[in-house]
Formats: sequence, C-alpha cells, structure tokens
Amino acid sequence: MFLHHMLHGYDDGHRLLASSLPRNLSISADGQRALLILSDISGPSAGEEFEGYFTGYRVDEQWYAFARTWRAPEMSRPGCVWTHTLLLPRDVLRIVCDPHDLISFFRRPKRDSDDRAWYKHPLNVDTARLNWISSISPVPAPSFFDAVQVVSAFYRDNVEALRLITTSPMTCEPLVFALWMQQWDRQAFSFCTLSLDLRTLGQEPLTVQIVPAWRASRLAGSPSSTAVVDLDNPQLTNPTIRLVEMEAWVGHLANDLAHPVSRETIGQGGPLTNLRTFLLEFGPDVGSERRYIRALTEIFSSVSHLPQSAVVDNGEAIGALMIRVSEAFPQPSQGRALKEALFGPNRTFQVNEAPLLRVLVTASGNSSLDPDALGVEDRAARLWRSDRARAVELTLLAVSSERNVVARRFLAGVARSLDPEGLAVVTSGRPELIPFFCRQNRELLRDVGLWSRDRETARALWEVVRSEPPSEVGLGFLDAVLRSGVDGLEDEILNHFGAPAVSRVLEWFAMGSPQRYPALSDGWTRALRRHSRAALEWLASTSSRTAATLSLISAIVDPADPAALDTLEPTHWLQLAKQASSEAVEFIALVLAIGLRAGGSEGGALIAETFEAVHDAAARNSLPYAGWALVERFVPRIYEEWDQCERLRRGLGDGTIQGRWPTTTLFRAARARRTFEALIEYCRYEADGGRRFIRGLVKEDLSRLDATPEQAAVIRRYA
Repeated sequence: MFLHHMLHGYDDGHRLLASSLPRNLSISADGQRALLILSDISGPSAGEEFEGYFTGYRVDEQWYAFARTWRAPEMSRPGCVWTHTLLLPRDVLRIVCDPHDLISFFRRPKRDSDDRAWYKHPLNVDTARLNWISSISPVPAPSFFDAVQVVSAFYRDNVEALRLITTSPMTCEPLVFALWMQQWDRQAFSFCTLSLDLRTLGQEPLTVQIVPAWRASRLAGSPSSTAVVDLDNPQLTNPTIRLVEMEAWVGHLANDLAHPVSRETIGQGGPLTNLRTFLLEFGPDVGSERRYIRALTEIFSSVSHLPQSAVVDNGEAIGALMIRVSEAFPQPSQGRALKEALFGPNRTFQVNEAPLLRVLVTASGNSSLDPDALGVEDRAARLWRSDRARAVELTLLAVSSERNVVARRFLAGVARSLDPEGLAVVTSGRPELIPFFCRQNRELLRDVGLWSRDRETARALWEVVRSEPPSEVGLGFLDAVLRSGVDGLEDEILNHFGAPAVSRVLEWFAMGSPQRYPALSDGWTRALRRHSRAALEWLASTSSRTAATLSLISAIVDPADPAALDTLEPTHWLQLAKQASSEAVEFIALVLAIGLRAGGSEGGALIAETFEAVHDAAARNSLPYAGWALVERFVPRIYEEWDQCERLRRGLGDGTIQGRWPTTTLFRAARARRTFEALIEYCRYEADGGRRFIRGLVKEDLSRLDATPEQAAVIRRYA
C-alpha cells in the first residue's frame, strides 16, 4: 500500500515545499488551509527549546493528517519549523493499532532543497505492520494513574476538549496516542502534543492538547466544555479522584490506555474478549459522540462480570444488563449491532435461550429493542417446537405484556406454529385470546372445531376475517364455516367477499355427494339468492353440474329476475336443460319458468325442451313444491288449483293462442299423445280464441309446424 505525504517549511514564508499527491487527488480549500496553519509552529517558543511534537487532525472527508514537526534553527528566520505530514485515508486510519509504526516513516529534511525530492514519491507501507502494537516504543507506555486522570476528565458529560499540562510533554505523547487509538471515529479526534498556544481546527479547539507547564499560566482560562488536567499535580485539577473509589468504567478505559492490545489480539475470542475489541466492534454502529464510549464501557463492565465459562441462566442479571443497554440506547435504531450480539439469535453472549426470551418478553427496557433484528418471531416458533411447556409459560406472560412490542412479536411467532390442538392449550380458560392468535395465524381459521364452538366465538373469528382486506385473508376459512353449520354470518360473508365467495360456496356444495345439499342451511340459500347473478356466472363457467347443484341453483335464481337472461343467454339455458338429468326436475322447472316468462322464439325453445318433463313429474305427483313454485306464477289460475297438469297445459295453450311464442312450440312441447289430446281439447272448447286457432291449424300444413303423425291425426278430428 502507498501513503501520500507532504513537507511544509520556510521558503520566503511558511509554505508547502513538496508533496506526493498526484493531480487527480485533490484536497479541499479548507483542508489546504488547515494543513498550512497546523504545519506551522504551534505558538511562540519564548526561547524555550523543544525537539519536536506531533499533530493529528481531519483534513477533509478523504484524508486525515498525522504530522511531525521539528524546530529548524538552521534557518535564518527565528521560529521556523519543518513539518512532515502523512495523509492517511479513512480505511487506513481505521486499521492502525499503534501510531509508533507510522512514526518510523517521518523524516526530518535537510536544508538542501535537493533532499525534497524524496517527499514527492509515495511511501510504500506494509499494512500488516499497522495491525500490531510495537514491541519497542520510543517512549514508555502511559502510566495507569495518568490514564485514570485523563479518562475521568475526558469522558465526562459535556466535555468536548482536553488540555493536559505537564513539564515533560514528550513523556505524555504515548497517552495521547493511546487515547487516539481508543476512538472508533478517529477522524473526529484531533491533537497536538506541544501546544505553545491554543490550537484550533476551524473555530473549534483541537480535541486534546498538551501544554507545557511554562506556558500554562499564559493559557489560563478555558471554556466549560474544556477539561484541564495537570499531570504533574493531579490533585489541583481533579481533587476528587481516588483510585479506591474509582468507577468501574474509568478503570476499564484507563487500563485499556495503559495496556493497549494489537488488532491480532482484538480479533481473537470475539468482541467480548477485551474492551478495545468491544469498542471497535460496536462503537461505529452507535454514533460518533464521545459519551457513547462511556456507555459502551459500562455495558462491557456489566458483561465482563457475568460468568463467561458457562451458559448464563440468570434472568435477573440478564434483565439488569438489558436495562443498562436500553438506558444507553433507548431507540431501537441505536446500537443495533450491540443488541443483536447480546440478545439476538446468533449472540456472542453465552445466555440460555429460555431465560433470555423471558426477559425479552417481560422486561421494561425492551421497548429499545427491534424485534425483527432480534428474530423474536422465529425464536418463539423454535421454542414452541422444542420446549412446549416453557413456550406455553412464556406465551401467557407475553399475553399479560401485550402492549410490549417484543411480547407481541413473540406471540406472533408462537401463533405461527400453532395447530388447533396447540391453540386449545394456550387459550384454555382464555377464549378471548382465540381471535388474537387467529389474526396472527390465518391457517387456524380453517379449523371446523373453532367455528363450531359457539356463536360468540364464530362472531369473533368473523371479525378477524373481515378486518383484513379480502385479497389478503383469502377464502380458506369458508370451507370450515360451511362444514361447521354456523349461521348468522352468511350475508356478511357474501357481501364482504362478493362473487369469489359465492363461487366458493357453490363449488364446495358441488364437490359433495347428492346427500350433502341439506347441509347447506336455509340461511345460505337465502343469502345466495341475493347474489343470483354471481351464482349464474359460476354456473356458466363450472363443469360441476350435478343434480343437487342444479336444484340448488333453482332455489337461488328467481325466473322473474332480469339477471336470469342477462347473465345467461337462452341458448345457454337450453344447453343446460338438455344436460340436466331427470333428477334435476327443479332446475328443469326453472328453465321452463324462464321460457314462459321470456316468450318469443327463444322462450319457446326453452318451453319445448322442458314442458313434458315437468308435466310428467306433476302427473306422477313427483314435482317438488319448490319446482312448482317456480312455474306457478306463469300459468293461469283455475278453480281446481291442485291440478298442476291442467294449469301447465292451459299455460302452454293460452300462450300459443295469444302468439307469445311460435306455434311449433305447442307441438314440440307436448309430444305425448294423451298430453297433446288434453291440450287440444282445452284449446278447442275452453280457451279464448281457441276454436278459431284450431280451425286455423286444420288448414295448415302441419309438417311445417313439426307435428308428429299422431299429433296431425288429433288435429284432423276437428276438420
């Protein structure tokens, strides 16, 4: 990997002297200004000697500057410096574990300008080296006590910057470097290890500045957001610090500063192994605010005090941990990776599943959790399959916490796995829960036993069904409703679902045996009658035309309804009548009634096809009342109203005489000799206009009227 770098120094003023950046890699104008200002001497030295110092700051979105500055006494002008700056891309800065490995690339220039050519070529860097803590550092590691002073001041609420005062700035450099490496958002961290004056980046002070003691009095006074620690006299700036009274999070962070680990170590054993691993793993997900470091450290402290050698089965300890996490990250979108690692299905935290689920379902802090990210539904379903008794226990707890979003999702997961037997278990003594589980698992609505329980339960189940859009809930429940025999819902179901429900009911009926018709209640028949058009559309499209089905259609369709002929053309009715068996006499009566009402050649064709079958059934006294009721309206009333055959014949004769349908209908409808003779007898002696009609027939060529020889012989008697 290649790193770009640049050199600033004096050449008729402080300026950029050399850079390896090619033309296609630019730095913003603000970034160039920051590089120029922060590469210059950090303030008036007042004659004090210093060997050099380090500066780090964000240049722009692409680059972070890590620079080393040296005094340049060889220059003619006092206060001149050389500054060599490494430009670290974001991805490189993220993997650095020890800045001392970068320090080895710094090179102080000579006065001779020929030396500057080296700075115009990128540095070849082995990135593997950046992942390790140097075994040999130029200065000792920071002391634990100094680390405690820094941590207790720097990570307090509302602290944005830190000023360290010391008589030996160089010995404090490792402390600043360690603090830099402790940040997961390293670009937001800026520092100077020797601030002779207070340094700023734009309008804001650098995050951490080491101020030599001899300059401290001149830099006295600081805003409330800046903490000041005198490392030589800690009791002056932080008199409350006592190691024996130190908060746990301070100790953890201080120990991490004093004993940092390499990224190789960080990668071993998972994110709960050490604090640095924990911070780098979960910090980027929670945000860049520094207060989150304290929060994460407190959570790490809680986790590290739980037993890691065995599976944790302590619900109280898990609950306390959840509350701590929720207080730090109250929104479900905050700290998602951390919450998944601690409480998710693939957690690195060794916790027994059942007590963890119990805490998830009941703890007050679970409003901060995202049930989807934690896979709560799937885990509830798995628990139901693997440990039914524990799942039932947690389900009842979840019911009492139903307003809790995690509890609701747990119940949804259980519901997904329920069969009717399981539903009976979890709702034993709590029938009011049945609709809830059915809403989560619509397959339960297919259970006949549920709809058969009682009318109140059936009504509650229907409320579940109709609360959903028809396209989503489907009609799978309808078979169970029909089989259960529950009543009172028929109209609501057909009105809600429309034609698809009508088709489903008729298909269900048609698929059964002929004895199944009585199972369809009067309530369904009445409800279907109000949807006769949809029923006829189904009849036109189905091949399930059993005698029972056709009889049901005859009970649904009103022959006087215009929809009867609007939906099905007469030719279609004629075809259906021809296909109908003698058992479907009610349907044949329906077609006859439609023909009698319609008249004309099309109505005549229907009459010709159906009249004799209905007449014969009436003669045998086997015409059902429902069939006769369809026809009765369209035939004349007589004194002997019980004589159905006579009324049928008179209806056919009168209509023919009046010209309501073609005369051929008379001959085609009454082929039987006795029926035809009785029909002609009525026309000749009783029907209005009948005598004249018969005289006309005598003069006709009867073969043109499709008369049989027997029928022609009957007519010739009246010649």
